[in-house]
Amino acid sequence: MSVRGCGLGRKAREMRRRHYCGTCKVIGREYGQGSRLFLNHDTVLVAEIITALSEAPEWGAAIESRNCFHLPKRAEAAPPVLRYAAAATILLASAKVQDHASDSGQLRWRVLARWLNPRYRRAAAELRGWGVPVSDIERQLATQQQRESVPESLRQLAEPTCFATAQICRHGAPVAARTELRNMLERFGRRFGYLIYLLDAWEDFDKDADRGDFNAFRALYGNRDAARAQVVAGADAVA
Repeated sequence: MSVRGCGLGRKAREMRRRHYCGTCKVIGREYGQGSRLFLNHDTVLVAEIITALSEAPEWGAAIESRNCFHLPKRAEAAPPVLRYAAAATILLASAKVQDHASDSGQLRWRVLARWLNPRYRRAAAELRGWGVPVSDIERQLATQQQRESVPESLRQLAEPTCFATAQICRHGAPVAARTELRNMLERFGRRFGYLIYLLDAWEDFDKDADRGDFNAFRALYGNRDAARAQVVAGADAVA
């Protein structure tokens, strides 16, 4: 029987929907409706993993609702895992926008980075409350442009993303009240971050060429197909 056809498949899809919609709604409540556009599957997956490691959280009616416009009220406590995922989403989105602004120099990216800045500061403060070393993540991410100026390897280029994802996963352990799993989650986060970097380079290969933006596969291999084995290996390391 296929996973799609069994109860486990339905349960997994429902769990994914709850985390995806729940994270989106908490982003909207905490950082404004426009910030919901930055929702991504990467931080939602981290939320799912943290939830799976912890006791089942209580989900308020607004989060359970399938109505996208029904946001949790300020007085209604959101599950910590969703607040954590929402803050991590804004942190990583701001880094990506800043990278695009640096690569392209385009006004639209600079304006978006300025708009995100107060939301980023709020998310950073939230994450620091959970012990996330935001300053260390910022320092690592700030090296991205220098790394791209002298590309040596995929590992060298992906390191800021690997570090940021590893720290977000590591510090998700206390959110799940499972501090003993910090090292395991950090190792997973490093591998997951590497895969994220590879997939972004793969998916954006043509768009980066059109925009004149840096692309790791183009810089190191000249074409995308030559890096296919690296993407497969990265996925296998996470599986």
